[in-house]
Amino acid sequence: MVSFNRVCIAVIILHLVGFSPVLSASNKKKLTLTVFDMSSSRMGFERLEKAYRNLGIELSKVDLPADRSIRSVNAGTYDGEAVRVKVKASDYPNLIQVPTPILEGGFYVYKRKGFPFDPKKEKTVTVGVQRGVLAVKYLPPNYKIGYQVSLLEQLFKMLDIKRVNLIYADEVSADVEIKKLGMDEKVERIDPPIARVYGYHYLNKRHHELVPLIDEQIKILNRTENHPYAPKAPRG
Repeated sequence: MVSFNRVCIAVIILHLVGFSPVLSASNKKKLTLTVFDMSSSRMGFERLEKAYRNLGIELSKVDLPADRSIRSVNAGTYDGEAVRVKVKASDYPNLIQVPTPILEGGFYVYKRKGFPFDPKKEKTVTVGVQRGVLAVKYLPPNYKIGYQVSLLEQLFKMLDIKRVNLIYADEVSADVEIKKLGMDEKVERIDPPIARVYGYHYLNKRHHELVPLIDEQIKILNRTENHPYAPKAPRG
């Protein structure tokens, strides 16, 4: 018979290497997370798959427009949202933010190379944005939204044919789109960023018991995985 002490030691070892004994393979839990059409959202989901796997939880995803994504999770239609900049708790009372961020990046203005633009000299700046991106709240007062479209890819194509001159987007998603469209020599990023932000994972409150467990796994992932957008110094 296996002694009680040996069982305790085995459980402690599993915890130290990042595995949780809470869910056994025969009782595997499944969660459905929403993602929206931004590379940062998909990247957050991929990182979370690794974190949840250590808890014995399998993830599936549903693609939704950015504005519907968070509302659907708040309504309880889905279990959580992969990643989102910090939201006001009173706006989404049924969501719980996992404290440790899963991604870090900047929101920048992008312009077509050759387009004359100096943010310090412009009284009014008009930008194109992806619809449903809550980080528009970080835009300075003199920045106005001229175009809103469903896909970031659309915005960069519009930039290429001169239908827009400036785009406001997160660097994670913008880097992917620029490379995918072969626009490295056509687009210029304006430094410094409008805002440096963290992407957080959100769960519907019915899964409140998972919050400390997945938070610990995200900490382990951030500490051990050499990821270009892993948070360096987490804060609110």
